[in-house]
Amino acid sequence: MDDKYYHDLIDKANRSKKRAVVSKLTLFLQVSFIVILMCSGFGACQKYNKLIINIQPIDDNIDNIEETIDKFDDYLKNIGLRNHEIRLCSISHAPNGAYINYSYEDMDLWRFRADSLIKYLDNKNRNEFTIGVTKTDISCTIHGFKDFGVLGLSFLGHKHNACIVSTFRLKNEKDLWKLMAHEFTHGYFSKGHCKADDPHCIM
Repeated sequence: MDDKYYHDLIDKANRSKKRAVVSKLTLFLQVSFIVILMCSGFGACQKYNKLIINIQPIDDNIDNIEETIDKFDDYLKNIGLRNHEIRLCSISHAPNGAYINYSYEDMDLWRFRADSLIKYLDNKNRNEFTIGVTKTDISCTIHGFKDFGVLGLSFLGHKHNACIVSTFRLKNEKDLWKLMAHEFTHGYFSKGHCKADDPHCIM
């Protein structure tokens, strides 16, 4: 056998090695691209970490809160949120700046500023979300009113990792889990209201 035959064998072997390297590199780039796509967007990768949902009573215990949490947990599982943990926190007192005094004699005329409570509850951790629950009336600036009484408040667009709900205006306290689910879905998933009047839509 002449030298040309051996050179041809060596060339073929080298080309096979190059093709194998290129194939592995192509596979690596494809996998990397998929991972980048999965992790693009605010908070997309965090969905693979456990989400801690803190239920924070403010200034008082909430009646039947354990039953409410169970129904809220069922809602989360029904919408596909599996990797989460709900923690019931001990009572926390609202900061002084959150109070609005309409009457020093009548405590029923006191309110919390809902946006102030949300800022107070927000711990800036994307893997945690806090739902504040209070029996006291809450208000925010909306519909042309500086202090308009509301059932709950949250912010779309992941502005804060917290929301606030109040039982003060709730006709049936058994529906508290729906109110929590509504505000949580606004705040965590940044989902707006239903476009149509759908009795089955919690938003």
